[in-house]
Amino acid sequence: MWRAVLLCLGFACLTWLEFDIFPGHSYLEGETQIYVPMLERLNSPGFLTRDLVATHPALTYTAYDEITLSVRRLVDRDIETVLLWQQVASRAASILGVYLIAVSAGVGTLPAFLLAAILNFGAYLPGVELSLIEREPIPRAFGFAWCVLACGLLTRHKPLLAGLAGGLALLYHPPVSAAFWLPVIMIFVADKKLRPVMKPALTVFFVFALLLANFTQLQPGIVEPQELLGRLSREAAQVQQYRTPSAWVSTWARKFCWIYLALWACALWVATRPWANLPRLSRLLFMIVPTLGLLSLPVSYLLLEVGHWSAVPQVQPGRALLFTVLFASLSAGIGAVASFRAGNRRESAAWSLLVLGIAASSAAGRSAVENKAEALQLGKWAEANTWGSSLFLFPDAGRAKYPGVFRAASQRAVYVDWESGSLAAMFPSVATEWWSRWQRTMARPFSGSIPADTLSLPVDYYVVGRAHQLPGVTPVFAGKSLVVYDANDLRKPPLSSGR
Repeated sequence: MWRAVLLCLGFACLTWLEFDIFPGHSYLEGETQIYVPMLERLNSPGFLTRDLVATHPALTYTAYDEITLSVRRLVDRDIETVLLWQQVASRAASILGVYLIAVSAGVGTLPAFLLAAILNFGAYLPGVELSLIEREPIPRAFGFAWCVLACGLLTRHKPLLAGLAGGLALLYHPPVSAAFWLPVIMIFVADKKLRPVMKPALTVFFVFALLLANFTQLQPGIVEPQELLGRLSREAAQVQQYRTPSAWVSTWARKFCWIYLALWACALWVATRPWANLPRLSRLLFMIVPTLGLLSLPVSYLLLEVGHWSAVPQVQPGRALLFTVLFASLSAGIGAVASFRAGNRRESAAWSLLVLGIAASSAAGRSAVENKAEALQLGKWAEANTWGSSLFLFPDAGRAKYPGVFRAASQRAVYVDWESGSLAAMFPSVATEWWSRWQRTMARPFSGSIPADTLSLPVDYYVVGRAHQLPGVTPVFAGKSLVVYDANDLRKPPLSSGR
């Protein structure tokens, strides 16, 4: 009894530390800049009617929006709060999942708890540009966390609970959940002894699959469906390679593929050692899951770069490398404990260094959003002082992310920004439109003035940095680092004739 209470308290403390301190959490610093405007428009269809991001919700094949908006209406809280609640729950699920997998390997309660703590520091995956533990409350992070818990419950022979966790993963992010469900199906088909364990989980899978299908059919606010069966045009492929190169394996495989090959080899080597003390089901998972993650790279290359299948950039099979890294870390941790118990201190130290090295990589790839506080302040001003249909342009922002912060905070449309270009992977038509807008307004270095050809655009407000204030024009808003100009003031003859 007391052991269970202490474990629950330990998991609660670990979840809080991991959520609030390291790796921590963030909002409007990454992909939430895309998802939040979509959610805001689905919640209030009158807003963001002129925004390229909000009018193309890439949420058809996920229940992320239905779950978030339903909880929001139920508890009457804002979207940020509801997303953070889901993030806390998913972080706790990930910690518990790692613990259960480690316990099933026989490492013991305390080593399993320590391993769960270390692995949930996260890891950075170069090339695919992912983190094992995402700081943002996004569908992929939720789906991955519930998959980890599903794997943990399955190793403890809890198929119904594993099916429920895997079902939640399916609702949040079907492509990521495939890394759990494919091994379940493979084991069910190939292993008669484990078939009774897999059967209840698969029953739950079909229930959740039908539920997701219903959500997909009822998806509101769809202006353009996500094309899954078409082929990418040359123009769309070029834009995607420019804006979302992580989906194109050939752009980074030579540089980083050896890392994932080495981690896969470590995972398999430990899983096949008799001293690893893995039961049959755990051993199969340790062999199948990281292998599927590694095989996702050639599959992605063949389907996208050879076959030009438009669904591949949306699914991004290479994201399955998350599971290769996770199981490699788990294998290294199990190897460290087993070697230590066998009296081989050097080998134990080597495995421990690998675990810590993977966790330490989580600090890579993180950067603060420039002008975030100023963009939030500007968002409050715009919300109070401009029409809901106003359109903003940040001509000197370049690849900075603060225009996306402004969009989500103000519920005002942004003509084009770097972050919105990630939708090129979801909608080929958006790739063409985004590229056209980007080339016309943002691709060239800012010259210190608003080019005359952009003044003909349907933009209502121009936002520039303090260093690029325009002479002879009074801004309608002036903050510490950003100033805003009414487009009508810029189009007046004294300003336009000067060009």
